[in-house]
Amino acid sequence: MLPTSYRYFLSVAESGSIRASSQMLNVAASAISRQIQILEHQFGHQLFERFAAGMILTQEGHILARHLRRTMHEVEAAHAEIDALHGLVTGTIRFAAIEGVLTSWLIPAMADFRVHHPGITFDARILGSQAAYDLVMAQRLDFGVVVFSQDWQGIDILKRYETPLLAAMRPDHPLASQDSVSARDLVGQPMTMLDRTFATRHAFDQLFAQAGLEPTVAFEVNHIEIAKRHIRATGGVTVLPQYAVSADVAEGNIVARPVSDKYASLDTVIFTRKNSMQLKAAEAFLDNLMAVAAIP
Repeated sequence: MLPTSYRYFLSVAESGSIRASSQMLNVAASAISRQIQILEHQFGHQLFERFAAGMILTQEGHILARHLRRTMHEVEAAHAEIDALHGLVTGTIRFAAIEGVLTSWLIPAMADFRVHHPGITFDARILGSQAAYDLVMAQRLDFGVVVFSQDWQGIDILKRYETPLLAAMRPDHPLASQDSVSARDLVGQPMTMLDRTFATRHAFDQLFAQAGLEPTVAFEVNHIEIAKRHIRATGGVTVLPQYAVSADVAEGNIVARPVSDKYASLDTVIFTRKNSMQLKAAEAFLDNLMAVAAIP
């Protein structure tokens, strides 16, 4: 366990606020502030810039935070290895995933894993692909399950899945009777679409651009479940990766048809930072994850 001053420092670095950290840690704000001041005195530099809206790390603060997170990870690894000597499997597995993958695939996988390893806890974050990449590279997460970007460097791709894009709609929609749907079929349809922070939206825009067509985006949102609720309520259409609608299709409240245009798919990957030191628990979970069937 890190000394108190370091734990308080990292909490404020994460939350951006002494008040928020005070509530999370159940510690007086004055005690947290005092410990940070002690650290700044020890290092001889200001670690935070103070603003009315919160605290922001200085360049010196960023350096300290990076090393402390690495130290925390190594202490956890040591704890897990010591437990392993006595037949215990413990530790916290930290990862990020895009929304559809987390709900359809990872939540069941986590539940199954904890049946056999009840000492394991998970710290999961729903993030866009770039944000997940940044945190894995900063060694704040063990791995990510996201849509791959060709621009990424310094990663190991453990497994790659080709994920088809599907046009999703209510069963009574006119396009639901077709075996597949093209971009041209969707022209003039009031589309419900994820916003441009999603790789799915970039793929959707590219499909229409390649076909020289203009979509009608009637509703734009940054949440997959809201997009699906909207099409069920309005009778519209959306385009989503297969794993984002698989459960709805099984329940029968949404019909999904393959998008027939060329390149109507995404590369979903499980990745880690190259040469990263994984906790035994994270290694075991990843082995289990990759052993099961592909993303539904």
